[in-house]
Amino acid sequence: MPLADVSLMLRSGYNQASIIAEIQRRHVSEAPDAAAELALINSGATGQLIQALKANDNVLSPQQKQAFDEHRGQTTARVQQEAARNQQQLLAQQEEQENDRQRRQSLSRQTLNNTRAVESREQSYHRNVAAHKATKQALEQRITYLQTEINRKRSRGYRENELVAENQTLDRYNQELRQLPEPPLR
Repeated sequence: MPLADVSLMLRSGYNQASIIAEIQRRHVSEAPDAAAELALINSGATGQLIQALKANDNVLSPQQKQAFDEHRGQTTARVQQEAARNQQQLLAQQEEQENDRQRRQSLSRQTLNNTRAVESREQSYHRNVAAHKATKQALEQRITYLQTEINRKRSRGYRENELVAENQTLDRYNQELRQLPEPPLR
């Protein structure tokens, strides 16, 4: 177990006897150096805990440390691959939604143009206002949803560089909302 886990357990308020038992069961990847020892003491470590961390029986052998490091590297690689896969899926989903939105918007414009030719001016005006209102509401809902998703991901520890696609989509929706033409007057 890495020293960072021991430090986290201390800061989280674990009983130090439980931490020592966990160290004896799992072993630590390396004995703490002076800086790590000072940080642990500042986090509330007792002398017994420091002794347990330094005991040769509780420190991984070089072969065990190598296996531990390899396992941790593989785990990190799997997590990164999964995050990349999730990001690609999200981008594909957003692209599909964007294409669908553009298709619906185009169809809406085409339908509006077709009905304009047949409707009276008054009917056309009311339909334009309703279409504008519906488009505006749909954009506002997408913006709200995307902002909520971004905030949720931030609260779950996503970094800003992992949220680039979502922020770009949000900026595009905000731009569309600002550029949404008002319906013509009667």
